[in-house]
This record gives sequence, structure tokens and C-alpha cells, in this order.
Amino acid sequence: MNILSGKFNINNIVLALAVTSPISTSVHKNRSSHGFALRTSGDVTYDFEGGKKIFISPGEIIYMPKGSSYKVLNSDSGDCFAINFDIDSNQTFEPEKWNAANSKFIYDIFNLSCTLWIKNRDSFDFKIRSLLYGLLYELKSISDE
Repeated sequence: MNILSGKFNINNIVLALAVTSPISTSVHKNRSSHGFALRTSGDVTYDFEGGKKIFISPGEIIYMPKGSSYKVLNSDSGDCFAINFDIDSNQTFEPEKWNAANSKFIYDIFNLSCTLWIKNRDSFDFKIRSLLYGLLYELKSISDE
């Protein structure tokens, strides 16, 4: 199932960070939360268990489902923004990507979420959740084009 067709509430922000990755391969097993990553520089391939491969370039977003296992192959050193979160549903979703290269608004959602996470103010969780709902709306708009 596509995450954009799911019915759920976001009940926890696990992290929102800017990440720099060297040329490398990393392995992730049984991912503990859902996550979105916006690539800002460098190319990367996500090789999911079961054979699905997703190539991500700058300006593209990937969704990584909770419980998924995959390898991340960084062919270039590069940067991304990451937002990890929990939802109130046990629905199973598939990994997916979107091209947001022309969307300053989406970039700003990720950037502000990371800034708020670092500041760690009392109300940051509410604001980041609202930004994440905004991201879901924007991705749905991109998908419907």
C-alpha cells in the first residue's frame, strides 16, 4: 500500500536531522520507525529486502517504511534531511520516491523540521507533526499530477 493512501495519525516525531553521508554502504535491519529523506546532494541507492531498488538524486524524496530492511549505497558523498516518525496504525506501506526538485516549499518543510528538532522547545513536536502533514499533502499533490 502507498503511504499516501493510508489513514493514520502521526503520534510521535522520532528525529528530524540533516545528515551528511560519505561514500559508503550501510545496512538497516527492521527499521524501527517510518521515515522520509530529502536528498540535497549526492546520489544514493536504497536496495530493499525483496529486490526493490530505489535510486535517489538531489531534490528527490524517499519514504522508508517501518519494519523495512535495506542497504544504502552512497555512490557520492552527500547530504539529506531526514524525518522519522511513528503512526497509530499497523498498516504496511511500500517504499516510494517523489521528485520535489522544483519545490522550495518541500525543502523548507524539511529544513524547518530539522531546525526545530535541534532547538528542542516544548512545542516542537506539534509543529514538526503539522509540517509532516503538510509534506504528505504536498507529496499527494505531486502524485496526482
